[in-house]
Amino acid sequence: ASLDTFMANFCAAKPALPKGNEEYGRDTQTQPYCDWTLTLAAVTIVGVYTNVPSGGHLEASQTAWLAGELKAAPTDRPLIVTLHHPPYSVDAMHGGSAKMGAALDAAYKASGRTPDLVLSGHVHDYQRFTRVVGKTSVPYIVIGNGGYHNLHHLAADATPGEELAPGITFEYGDATNWGFLELTVKGSTISGSYSAVTKEGAVTPVADTFSTGG
Repeated sequence: ASLDTFMANFCAAKPALPKGNEEYGRDTQTQPYCDWTLTLAAVTIVGVYTNVPSGGHLEASQTAWLAGELKAAPTDRPLIVTLHHPPYSVDAMHGGSAKMGAALDAAYKASGRTPDLVLSGHVHDYQRFTRVVGKTSVPYIVIGNGGYHNLHHLAADATPGEELAPGITFEYGDATNWGFLELTVKGSTISGSYSAVTKEGAVTPVADTFSTGG
């Protein structure tokens, strides 16, 4: 089952080379669980395992847990939510998951707390959206181009600045490079800087930036 595999590879008791895959030299990871909350001095990060069906799936217990974690998160520091399947995506391969978007919205409503930033992967490129929730503008970031060789192209008509639906705007996308995202938290502000990397290793240090909170 997909969750058994996830637990074995990412929630192991200690780092070790997975049996049968030693040649890759990648130790198993020691996350506390498939759903988790990391409370740091500067920021709280809540991670949700969205299972493997197309578009992801959250059990009712996971949705309730997420709402509870958002409600319990300290209010004196920013809050980040992470999940695998992106609620929004203008790529030509997978597209966004309306189910995940609805699940997050339900958790926001139930908890009375909206995160400052939402991070996801699954799609192998970089995309940034702005989602207006009440009076708050929340960046939704797809950062899935960290190294897998097969990048996912954006849809032919994807245009930065276009509004996908009321309150949801596609801001920036990169489907021709690999890259990484650096986050800096200072007080109530999260600043993000995306760096693009070509196949040959050339780096564009600040290809996209954003900030939230403050």
